[in-house]
Amino acid sequence: MGNMRLQLTWYNKDKALIPIENGKYGYAWVDPSDPRYCETHTLCLDEYVRERLPHLKKLLSPDGSIWVHLDNVENHRMRLLLDEVFGVGNFVTEVVWQKADSPRNDARFFSYDHDVILVYCKSAAFKVNGLPRTAADNARFSNPDQDPKGPWRDGDGTASDAKTHQGMVYAIQHPMTGELIYPGIGRHWIFDQQKMYDIMSGWTAYKLEIIDDDQKRADVCGVIDSPVLGKIPPLSLSGGVKTLILVLFEPGKIFNASTCGDNCAKWLLRIASSEDRTVNLRHIMDFGRTPFEIRVLNTDQIVHSMNEFTENAINYV
Repeated sequence: MGNMRLQLTWYNKDKALIPIENGKYGYAWVDPSDPRYCETHTLCLDEYVRERLPHLKKLLSPDGSIWVHLDNVENHRMRLLLDEVFGVGNFVTEVVWQKADSPRNDARFFSYDHDVILVYCKSAAFKVNGLPRTAADNARFSNPDQDPKGPWRDGDGTASDAKTHQGMVYAIQHPMTGELIYPGIGRHWIFDQQKMYDIMSGWTAYKLEIIDDDQKRADVCGVIDSPVLGKIPPLSLSGGVKTLILVLFEPGKIFNASTCGDNCAKWLLRIASSEDRTVNLRHIMDFGRTPFEIRVLNTDQIVHSMNEFTENAINYV
């Protein structure tokens, strides 16, 4: 064997990879107690891989990609090296694949049953080759009405989170029954009114019309539709809704508006825009940067901005 040396395959392995016969292809794993173990030195991933990755990159075509198979020990270090050589923007994905179908009873801490494959591309020319459609795929589609666009199937025309897409919650009248159809609770149509109108007009005559359905749309969106406060998402005010209701319907009483925090500020201003209200504050409530009119009873001063409000209220909260 002479002074022939081989690197360890990974720095954290207990055994070393040693050639079993000088000058021939063949290796064996040896324990640290084996004298030949001392003839090796630890593999440093940074050194070993860093000098090879640029060459591998040169071998790739413009639309090529590299797939690196690793376990959880080296995954994070290899990501840094691949980011350095291929560029962060050329990261495609991390594929996780299950390599074991049952847990290891001899695991020290956690039974690790999967490895990862890091995928990087060389340039924006990279594309994923889709699988050809099978007969089973096509069997889900049909064309009973002889649509010139070809086979089709029913799909969901709605999406979730109606609270943040309230403008896409509206009624569509059934052309046969006249029924007004809305998305399900908490959902909205996937198209805005104009695009949906264009689509529906391809089947029969439709028109856009404003109807009195504020309460229905509020129910679908999951918001409170108040004639004074407007549409309020419950999560926006949390426990403050009760305080606002009391302030609105009990004008002769004084309530602690600080219980609902700064979320109540704009609603308090809106209530008071049509009828005077007196509330108690235990903190400097943020009424925003828009000019307003508030009387601070402690000083009997009318303020119109947060600066004026803070100067008058700072000594009383």
